Amino acid sequence: MPCRYDIPRAGILVCVFEGDYTQEETLANFQQGLDDPRAEGGVDVVIDITNSQAVKSPDQFRRVVQELQRHDRFSGRIAVVARAGDPLRYGLARQFAALTSLDGVPMEVCESVSTAQSWLAHQPDDESAPG
Repeated sequence: MPCRYDIPRAGILVCVFEGDYTQEETLANFQQGLDDPRAEGGVDVVIDITNSQAVKSPDQFRRVVQELQRHDRFSGRIAVVARAGDPLRYGLARQFAALTSLDGVPMEVCESVSTAQSWLAHQPDDESAPG
């Protein structure tokens, strides 16, 4: 399955994308994760694209962020997992981070799911948060 999600602990929704997938599959994956009863109380989102073959455009990514913002269980922050050794996906993730900041959604690009979860576990104004 190219898209799947998990809620490893309260407040964190991890969406993993592998291989190739469509925009509709992406949106359905986020919707399922946000509708999961374990997401009650709100979640921040980790998007893991380390094993993805798909390359999404800024407009496609922005649509995903806009859909997340419409859901009452989305807490408001996104961490994208992309490896610096994969310049295409890492570079695009950095560009997406700049776009999301324009929409008021803090986003960090991390090289591992654990680093992403650590960043999301800290409050936005916590200076000790990993970056």
